[in-house]
Amino acid sequence: MFARGKIASGINGVRHLYVSNGYVDWRASSDARKFSDAAFVVTLAIIEGPQYRMGKLDIFAKKELAEKLRAAWELPEGAVFDYEYLSKYVDSNRALLPPEFVRKDVQLVRDCPDSTVEIRLPIDGTEPGSQSQPKDIECMN
Repeated sequence: MFARGKIASGINGVRHLYVSNGYVDWRASSDARKFSDAAFVVTLAIIEGPQYRMGKLDIFAKKELAEKLRAAWELPEGAVFDYEYLSKYVDSNRALLPPEFVRKDVQLVRDCPDSTVEIRLPIDGTEPGSQSQPKDIECMN
């Protein structure tokens, strides 16, 4: 039996694999057409885009807190960027972060020509204008 929800779930699983391996810009589209009374043809198209690497990590907080948060960061510069690591990092460092700090507060700045991602953690507003920086910029059209 054709189950659109299972196809969507499968595509979501593929998305997790791609974004955890640096393919932040990846896109997928699917098309399902009835082939006969008993069969469907499903076409899946994937555009993976460039594989991103970890760029600079900027933590805007008081020195002691910034050092603790930096020590807990496990993606070294140049490593394949794992987009899903951001949520894990925020969750595992909840005790160090302000109670109102959530994953969406993490700022990503992509350097498209170099295929790197700079991460900014504006913890206590020590960087002037940090909240006005782009949260996430897509490089592909």
